[in-house]
Amino acid sequence: MLKKYLSILFDFLIYSNIYLALSGALGGYGMTLLLNLPFKISFAIVQFSVILSLYSINHYMEFKQDLKTYPLRTSFIKDKIGIFVMATIIFYLLALVLSLLQNIGSVLTIILFTFLMVVYGLHIGNFRLKDILFVKNIYVGIVWTLLLVLFPQIFFQSTISSKTIYYIIIMGLITAISTIVYDLRDFKGDKKNNVKTIPTILGLENTKKFLNIVTVIVLIFSVMLYIYQGKEYLAFILTSLYMLLVISRIGLDNIRVVTEIYDDAFFAFFGFSSVLLHGV
Repeated sequence: MLKKYLSILFDFLIYSNIYLALSGALGGYGMTLLLNLPFKISFAIVQFSVILSLYSINHYMEFKQDLKTYPLRTSFIKDKIGIFVMATIIFYLLALVLSLLQNIGSVLTIILFTFLMVVYGLHIGNFRLKDILFVKNIYVGIVWTLLLVLFPQIFFQSTISSKTIYYIIIMGLITAISTIVYDLRDFKGDKKNNVKTIPTILGLENTKKFLNIVTVIVLIFSVMLYIYQGKEYLAFILTSLYMLLVISRIGLDNIRVVTEIYDDAFFAFFGFSSVLLHGV
């Protein structure tokens, strides 16, 4: 009985995007530490609310496609669609209100994120932007990077420094790697429905090799920045090592656990690493 309830709780946290939103909010907090920005509970709530609502909007837009490629999540949401829609609206409005109380730039940035996510999931006939090989991974990497690196500086009206560029490059690459790991979860459904992703083109083993190579490149880049720029890049070194650990679990653990627990947790791990570094 306990196992059944834990399974329901797990599904709810994952499919409602609460787990991802919490992880992203922790990652955002870690970024504020690296950028030497003040912490406000309102910022954490905005980060959480934006991630939760925008990813929910994206899931609703991809409902029909997900019925084919990921029926487990779609069926779970379908049974509770009213609750999920209401929660999405409430958290989106909460993010807008709290951002408006801070500055107009934050509100406009959230609207920009909304536009980007709508375009990402938009269907024009049989065409979707995310179906173009590599575009999905790069696009999502860019959106997450804007949210984690640039949005805190807009929210707190901070001057964007030169190190911001390095943060954008590293976080963008790690997030892109994370999305490819997710493509492995949808491999069977994508292959059956002729959706072009890196795993369906390269195959599972070659994709894993590709992920390891790109992650090692990010790791080396982070080490070089750590040596020449400063200790704050240690957080990116640790996060790159964490991603290598996640990749190593592919094929050993259940792919849902690898993607929806380990992979999504990398934002939280980055935040935790930043907190440790800040305390040193």
